[in-house]
Amino acid sequence: MTLLPEPQAEYGTLKNYVAGEWKESTGSLRDVVNPATGKVIARVPDSTPQEVAEAVAVEIGRAHVWTPVTFL
Repeated sequence: MTLLPEPQAEYGTLKNYVAGEWKESTGSLRDVVNPATGKVIARVPDSTPQEVAEAVAVEIGRAHVWTPVTFL
């Protein structure tokens, strides 16, 4: 029994989002399963350590953009 309709049945294969761009991963892919239905709804990259390090380095370099932002 579904209480709410699914907003989207499938999301396809996703990419990493780094520095404002979608990038393919060289790592393997993992299935994302809807626990209510048991169906695979997406595949996400299992990013390599190098890809994670690149993303972190880029965002550390962009920290000045977020420093003045107040979240509360």
